[in-house]
Amino acid sequence: MSYENRVPPEGTNVSATSPLLEFFLLLGAVLVGILILVFTLSVAAGTLARFVPFSVEQRLASVVLAETDAETGSGTAPAQGGSGDPAAGASASGDTSLEARRTTYLSALTARLADRMHL
Repeated sequence: MSYENRVPPEGTNVSATSPLLEFFLLLGAVLVGILILVFTLSVAAGTLARFVPFSVEQRLASVVLAETDAETGSGTAPAQGGSGDPAAGASASGDTSLEARRTTYLSALTARLADRMHL
């Protein structure tokens, strides 16, 4: 028995498609998939946010304000003519409600923004 090397048939190991074209098609498909996913999640989040009760939003806001106070020590940067502490104005009047803290914080934020906008 003798062995011989046969010539392979034509077209073996040859492809009619370009690997670079396949790469860009797959990349485009992945990007389109990501865009569809992000769009779907943003619409779903916007729709579901309408159903969150206001009491839950208030609890979340109080947690965020408490974490901000704990991280920075005072809660906000000092504004013009103020201590920058959202609770400072509220504690002076004896009222430490969330609404008073929010109003003080927003007033300090408005003053800082007005300084930066040169109003």
